[in-house]
Amino acid sequence: MEQMIGPIANDDLALLFRQFADGLLSIETLVNEMKYKKLTNQYSFHTEKAISLLKKVGADYV
Repeated sequence: MEQMIGPIANDDLALLFRQFADGLLSIETLVNEMKYKKLTNQYSFHTEKAISLLKKVGADYV
């Protein structure tokens, strides 16, 4: 597989998992909090061929 797409956890989710692991959150609270977090996708290209096929089509500046 040359390209993979999937959700990436942001720092908010990492904090939730850490709080759960430290015993500060119940499993119910963890699951409930995760429902309202917006996940973004990350794209991962694993070969030179996959990278060579990328084409820049625009840019957003923040």
